[in-house]
Amino acid sequence: SDPTECGTYISALKCVGCHVGSLLPANSLDYSSNWTCAKCNVEVECEKVECIVDYIEDELNEITNNSDFQKYQDFIKEYSGIILHPNHFLLTTARRNLMQYLCYSVPIFEKSKQE
Repeated sequence: SDPTECGTYISALKCVGCHVGSLLPANSLDYSSNWTCAKCNVEVECEKVECIVDYIEDELNEITNNSDFQKYQDFIKEYSGIILHPNHFLLTTARRNLMQYLCYSVPIFEKSKQE
């Protein structure tokens, strides 16, 4: 029943009220529980949190499906610590995908040698 998920904040959003705290489920064992901020006590309905996460997840999937891997950096900058907690699973997925792209892509200086 730890809403921080062992301190990882893997599902947390940044607070829409104070922009400092993190929104976490008030009751982590209840899927439809409202989300609250421990800093300012603002409360957000579960449906709104789901809507935000679904929208951002769709954007991440679009980047992946279009193989536009360089947009992962923009995605991370846009959402990390602003809308999503820096450890949010969507940001973790974006960082992992970006690392895979960078590790397995041909470096620019090698491309110019091949041409």
